[in-house]
Amino acid sequence: MLSEGKQLNRTKLQDHFQPQIAAVNEGLDALHALAAIHAWTLTSWHDAIPHEANHVLFACFHKTLLSLHVALELTLDGLYGLARPHLRHAFESMMIAKLCATDPSSDIFDKWIDGIDLYFTNGIIRRITHPDTSQFVESWGLLCRWSHATVYAAQFSMDLQTTTDESGVNLAFIGVLLNFEDHLLSRHILTPTVRYYAGRYGSKKRLADAKLGVRSSLAILREILGDPSRRLVRDFRATWVLK
Repeated sequence: MLSEGKQLNRTKLQDHFQPQIAAVNEGLDALHALAAIHAWTLTSWHDAIPHEANHVLFACFHKTLLSLHVALELTLDGLYGLARPHLRHAFESMMIAKLCATDPSSDIFDKWIDGIDLYFTNGIIRRITHPDTSQFVESWGLLCRWSHATVYAAQFSMDLQTTTDESGVNLAFIGVLLNFEDHLLSRHILTPTVRYYAGRYGSKKRLADAKLGVRSSLAILREILGDPSRRLVRDFRATWVLK
């Protein structure tokens, strides 16, 4: 029954959300391509200077691409509730990476590298003095509620109406997190020297195609974002001030 339900949901949901699904897949592919074009300079070009916290930033970026792919695939199978822990992982990874990008000397950087437990609310959210963190707090609470074994977690059924409604919520979160990924890559991981040497010695066509793919996919996904989601993107892209 579960296998049949997955097949039915995938057929119907792909038809219902076709533009958004195509945009998510294009965004994932383009961000991966853009990172791959520059990745060689991070490890094998002496004059290219990566970000001081690159060990955290690139790992979080790469793992989040995988988490978002899995979240999309589960959502299209009608398993929207089982996709949400992957959204929580992606959100947490992006917030950790942004804090480390803002303050590489933070103990969060050392704890992440050493595999020590991080206390997300105290270690990250409460350290941000600008921008206002209320939207981060609300989103984190929702993702935790969905991920822990609460009454809100997972799902009881795969009826098409419910999966359609809930899949729209998941796709909006994925759209937000793809914007987070784009910001982390373009503003922090790709430092000026990394950009310079990749642009000088890499394929200019591949680079242009990847940039166009990112821009076009995010433009489509912005159309499905409500005001709270747009605020999440704006606050993540802001210059963070920490205490």
